[in-house]
Amino acid sequence: MIAQLGDPDWRRVSKAAAALRQLEDTAVPGLLAALANPRYVRLSSTADLIYPGVEQFYGHGASLNYDLDWTHIRAGWVLEGIAFRRFGFGRYRVADGRTGSMVEMMEAGPAGFPADAVASAGQWWAATGGTWRCSEALTAALSGADLDAQATALSRLRQPATACQSLTLTHYETTLSSLVRGVAEGESANAPLATRLQGEAATDYWKGKLRR
Repeated sequence: MIAQLGDPDWRRVSKAAAALRQLEDTAVPGLLAALANPRYVRLSSTADLIYPGVEQFYGHGASLNYDLDWTHIRAGWVLEGIAFRRFGFGRYRVADGRTGSMVEMMEAGPAGFPADAVASAGQWWAATGGTWRCSEALTAALSGADLDAQATALSRLRQPATACQSLTLTHYETTLSSLVRGVAEGESANAPLATRLQGEAATDYWKGKLRR
C-alpha cells in the first residue's frame, strides 16, 4: 500500500490512502519512511479533484490543499489523516519550478519545506510510544478546540465503514455521540456537519457498518 501511494493514478492513490488510514498505527512506520524518500510523480486520472498540480480546473470537485505530485507530501497527508493533526504538509507547494495557474495559486513553502512538517510528524510518533488508535484520536478531535481536526473527525464518522479499525458502535454510543451532540448544539462552523452526522448515526444503515 505504501508503494501504491506513489502510483501516478489518483484512483489507486486514494484507495491506498483509505486502506492505510484503516491500519492506524501499523501504517505509521512505512509512512515515516516514505517521508524520507521524496519522489515527483505527476498524478493522472484525477477527474474533478482540485489540488495544486491539477492541469485542468472544472469549477467543482473535491479539494485537497496538498502538493500531491510529490510522494512525501502524499505520505504526510495520510499521516495527518491518521493522527487527526496538522503537521504542516498542507497549505504550501514544493518550490520545484513548476508553473501553471493552479500551482501558482498556492504559496511556495519556506526553504526546506516540508522539513518542519516531517520533524513534527516524527516527534508526534515518538511521543505516542509507537501506538495509536483512531478511536482515541476521534475522541480528542471532537473534544478539542481545533476546528479543522474536528471537521475531519466528523467527516470520517459520516463514512463509518472506512473510518478506522478501532472505531466500534459501542465506542461511538458510549463516548463519541455525546461529543457530537455538543458540537451540534454549539455555535461553531462545524455544528451543521455534526447535526447531519447525528441524523445518519441514528439509522440502522449507519450502525450496520460498525462492529460492536
